[in-house]
Amino acid sequence: DGSILRRALEMQDADLLFKSIWTLDPGQSGYRLWRQLDDRDWQDLIQLMDTYRRIRVTAADSGARIWG
Repeated sequence: DGSILRRALEMQDADLLFKSIWTLDPGQSGYRLWRQLDDRDWQDLIQLMDTYRRIRVTAADSGARIWG
């Protein structure tokens, strides 16, 4: 898989990731975004945030750096 996400992770290149992938900014989207998400999309978003949180906690506990 030659996705941008995979390349960014393999190269530990946060700049590539953040320049290439839209990230959720609730401050810009406001309540309209939350109202447009159906139940499945809402669950996907919650699971994505939970996965990211687990990665950060695991990295912090082990002393690993996620990004270079």
